[in-house]
Amino acid sequence: QNDDKKAIIAFNAAMNQAKLLSFYNNDNLPSCAGNLFQSLSLEIAKLFVKLEQFTEAFVLLDAVQGSQDISLISPMISSLQVKLLHCTGVAHAKNDDCSKAALCYEQALQQAHILFGNNSAHSSISLILHDMGTLYTKNRQHAQALDVLDQCLSAQRETLCEQYSADIGETL
Repeated sequence: QNDDKKAIIAFNAAMNQAKLLSFYNNDNLPSCAGNLFQSLSLEIAKLFVKLEQFTEAFVLLDAVQGSQDISLISPMISSLQVKLLHCTGVAHAKNDDCSKAALCYEQALQQAHILFGNNSAHSSISLILHDMGTLYTKNRQHAQALDVLDQCLSAQRETLCEQYSADIGETL
């Protein structure tokens, strides 16, 4: 947790410096600079969720969401949008707001299918399915949980990533 807190402190210092330099108000900056801060903000929001600092997490998630169009009808679906919705769902689930978590997971899954394909076994899809299944289990929606976790297990087996082998055991 000390490393997580150090990362948050360093991020906050970088954000304060960026504000001093009017980073966000400079239209001449390349778009990759804004994308970098969106990605960093999302990663720091994940740390806030891990540390159960939900207020701080939601502030960052709202800032990232407000900086882009994440509507389902947008033709420009990005992996950042999928991660944003998934992370927001995780934050709501850990904050015991299951209905908002389910909505975020469903939107993240829809966008992931658009981005990676409907039958894709992409790791992002299996992570979303895993968290959806966990949420359904928590809410005693066992039929839905079994269906989603079965999809998750299939996706995890297809990806065969060492990184997710622990998730296969947890899913089982």
